[in-house]
Amino acid sequence: MLKTRPYLYLARVQIEATSPISVQTGHAELNFDTALVRDANGLPSLPATSIRGVLRHLYLQQLDLRQLGKEKSQALFGYGQLDQQTGEDDAQISQVQVSWGMVHDSNNTPIEGRIDPSQDSILDELSQSQPLKRERVRLNDKGCAEDNGKFDVTAAPKGVRFTFELKYWSDQENDSSWLALLNLLKQPAFRLGSNTRSGFGALCIKQIKSRCFNLKNAEDATAWQNLSRKLSDFQALQTHSTEALSTKEGHIIATINLTGEGFMRIGGGDIPVHNSEEPADLPMQSEKYLLWDINKASFSQRYPLIPASAIKGALAHRLTFHSNRLNEQFSDKDRAKATLREQCIDVKQLFGYASDTDKTTDGQRKTEGAAGQVLLNDIYLDKPIQTSKLWHNKIDRFTGGVIDGALYSEEVLYKPEFTISLTFLKPEKVGKKAREALLATLKDLCQGRLPLGASGSRGLGSCTGDIVWSDEGQWIKGGA
Repeated sequence: MLKTRPYLYLARVQIEATSPISVQTGHAELNFDTALVRDANGLPSLPATSIRGVLRHLYLQQLDLRQLGKEKSQALFGYGQLDQQTGEDDAQISQVQVSWGMVHDSNNTPIEGRIDPSQDSILDELSQSQPLKRERVRLNDKGCAEDNGKFDVTAAPKGVRFTFELKYWSDQENDSSWLALLNLLKQPAFRLGSNTRSGFGALCIKQIKSRCFNLKNAEDATAWQNLSRKLSDFQALQTHSTEALSTKEGHIIATINLTGEGFMRIGGGDIPVHNSEEPADLPMQSEKYLLWDINKASFSQRYPLIPASAIKGALAHRLTFHSNRLNEQFSDKDRAKATLREQCIDVKQLFGYASDTDKTTDGQRKTEGAAGQVLLNDIYLDKPIQTSKLWHNKIDRFTGGVIDGALYSEEVLYKPEFTISLTFLKPEKVGKKAREALLATLKDLCQGRLPLGASGSRGLGSCTGDIVWSDEGQWIKGGA
């Protein structure tokens, strides 16, 4: 391989999670529904297959899935298949090699080899069975939890850093494919792990150290031999400017600035945001995350949180309503024509859908899933914000007193200000009706008709605001 491809492009990439990241094993733990992939020290890590799979998928998408693009992708990432004519194995080794992503300690050093995580405050927290836990619930059109729709997700917190190594073997100097690979790291769709369309897995590049080694050159060969395998070793490597990396054009961003009209509550919390002598019985959602001061990390205080999943669920349900309205599919005329969220074409175009097996008259039909075109991020309300407690009770209509156990309080936000960012990855694939339904949905949100969070039927969660489009609204109002 070195004889035919003597140019070795190498980069050691340091990334930081700008939202929680959850790369799961696929198996449940004893007390939890999901488990993180971990290294020998019990610390969260990024499998090389996860990184390489996302890079390959994005590279193929960038070539528009044409036959030529498929061949170029196979040449770059390799393939293994059976030749249908000869019956022999037809395979090619990959030109791209990716290492595992190793987590950083509190001194910003990637951890390699066996250590005791309890000796580092950050690693000790990350080694816990659930560094971060999110309670998730999937609601139906009646506002109730669907069957099997209540579960929890384990994740590493926002701010955690990883370093991995990327290699590319080439037969030429200044190979454009190497720059194309690095550019993929800066694409909005470069997210790792599960729930990437529900706020998880967002990353930013903190540092890239790279070099092209011409192994036919004695000086470069010596430098390559002297380079340690440690990811923290940058000897003979140069800093690659992340500003020089380009973000693929074509996506559209909607920035929605909102202010709560009154109280807002995002449920599912286990610790009150503001400790007091009498904390609320039902705390709202809050989390802490990693903060970096140059090369020193520490955990922040707990901040109120608006999960991206709460925003996505509300938008998808209201989008279903507007899609039915625009297509004149009314349940009072013909209930069978009014589609549910899982069947709505417009919702599927924007927010994706899961694979499923449909039972038909002639057997079973497998429906392939698809990822959504919309990216959202969690919102941490880390600016000073006012909270309050709302008291509730249930009255015994016979005695006029409170029923035993029915007096409780819940923690709420008061007039929070926050910004929602929606990134549409492939706006050209969203139809005209879907755009009309989306615009009506966002208007409802900005005009107080679409509450966020819990207790929307009791007056909580209404917001007002405005929308700023990166293309000044040309796409959302455009033609077919």
